[in-house]
Amino acid sequence: MARASVFDNQEKRAIVRRAVAGALASGVREFRYMADTHGIAAAAIDEFGEAARFAALVDALDISEPRAPVLRNRDGVPLTRPEGIREDLKGHMTGPVRWVAVMDALRAAGVRLALEAGPGAVLTRLMKRYARDLPVMSTDSPRSLARAVRAANAEPQESRR
Repeated sequence: MARASVFDNQEKRAIVRRAVAGALASGVREFRYMADTHGIAAAAIDEFGEAARFAALVDALDISEPRAPVLRNRDGVPLTRPEGIREDLKGHMTGPVRWVAVMDALRAAGVRLALEAGPGAVLTRLMKRYARDLPVMSTDSPRSLARAVRAANAEPQESRR
């Protein structure tokens, strides 16, 4: 089944209507509507100079060679060098997040289990809706992360869906 994500806000309603009509005509059967607040937030961050302050903090970080590729949240492209990770982090405050592209990249890379670490479970819920074939777990503390890793190593992934 084909899927599409449509980012909608008041200024883009006509574009969204045309996109939906075209997608339906081409066989898309499922849509995800997501509020597009990125442009407004990015403008406010730039206006207050927060992006430059954040970039300076990132420049001061000691970033090591990753043990596994880090996927860029704007397009799912794997980053394998500290310099690329540093440059990507600098753009996080003002750059768009294209989670569907990241989920597609995870699946294309053969990922068998997705683990969201941190407070909340927004990405976990998105993954469960979009990539139903990929088991996903959410953790919000070091203790729950340790439990999730033990569970991931102990059980076949199919049983945790």
